Amino acid sequence: MDVKKAILHYLYLNGSAIRQEIMKGLRMRLNNIVAACDSLLDEGRIRKEDRRKIRSVRLELVPEKFLSIGAEHLPDRFVMTLMNGTGRELERRQCLLPESLGGRERLDLIVEKLSAFRRELVNEKKGDSLAALGLADVGILDPATGKSIYAAHVKDWAGQEIRETLREKFSCHVEVLSRSDAGCYMDIFRGGKRKVDNLIYMIVKGGIGASLVLHGNFLREYLPSSGEMHIRVREEGPLCSCGKRGCLETISSADGLLLRFREEKRRKKETGRVALQDLLRLAEEGDPCCVRLLEEGGTALGRAAADLAGFTGISRIVLRSEVSDDRDIYMESFRRALGENVLPSLASALDISCGPIGKSDAPAGAALYSLNKYFTE
Repeated sequence: MDVKKAILHYLYLNGSAIRQEIMKGLRMRLNNIVAACDSLLDEGRIRKEDRRKIRSVRLELVPEKFLSIGAEHLPDRFVMTLMNGTGRELERRQCLLPESLGGRERLDLIVEKLSAFRRELVNEKKGDSLAALGLADVGILDPATGKSIYAAHVKDWAGQEIRETLREKFSCHVEVLSRSDAGCYMDIFRGGKRKVDNLIYMIVKGGIGASLVLHGNFLREYLPSSGEMHIRVREEGPLCSCGKRGCLETISSADGLLLRFREEKRRKKETGRVALQDLLRLAEEGDPCCVRLLEEGGTALGRAAADLAGFTGISRIVLRSEVSDDRDIYMESFRRALGENVLPSLASALDISCGPIGKSDAPAGAALYSLNKYFTE
């Protein structure tokens, strides 16, 4: 084991520690810990929390030595964040992507945007090195290679060598993961960096994603999987982006709800705005159609979550959704359907957390996930 890297990872997870705490945490000999810490101090990678103290000195990372960039790739935009070694976000930027652009041209544009972001912030303002880069991608990935498999809303995205391209360009540790895994990791990190043994994490945006954490690790670290919940819930339903009809996405996602809302307005020959916020506002005001759409969406998702919980035996479930109104019609329907449909043996152990999606959860989670892997691999 690389003693210095193990110490850096320990300090990354715990914030600061004295040498004896590091020794106990890593189960290593104190003289090895002392020698490695002295070397890291000389290299300027760690520092003393209080330079005046001689004994029981707490050590901590030098945050600017362990910068990480995280990015979220969406069909119409690209969001980037810069974080330091303490997990603090230093800067966030967003740029538009032409939805018509696909394939290698799109990947080259992503590299160009990331390069400009790095030049401006890493080398000139916030620090002198980039340790890690993480990208939360819009499509289905092969986690072993970091290669894209398919993206319903981005043309010619299959087969793009995302991770290899980024590694060649940036010469740092690179991870490519799903947007749901990135959001899940940020949720875990925000909860105090504590290890989560088992968890079902569901995210509702334009589509619906899910992450399974088993024994503290993402299931897709070992199995190529999309994380997209294209589960057929209606025999004859709207056409989904995956090519099937009646997918959960068409009933429960933000885009699916909005599409059905627009169809209802057209059927009634009504005019006016048709944004998601209009649907939520009308539901708050008691509009029967909008209330029904939200109840159906939350219920279908809750039943799917119950199936996942029953199959895996995982009782801790987190839902993060951009479909959130003041009356919480969607969330309450989700909770109710989950409780009513889960196996009786799991019902009493359910631990359900519902809430909105953080604006920077996916890019921040990708940055922190890659930084964590930098310390451990």
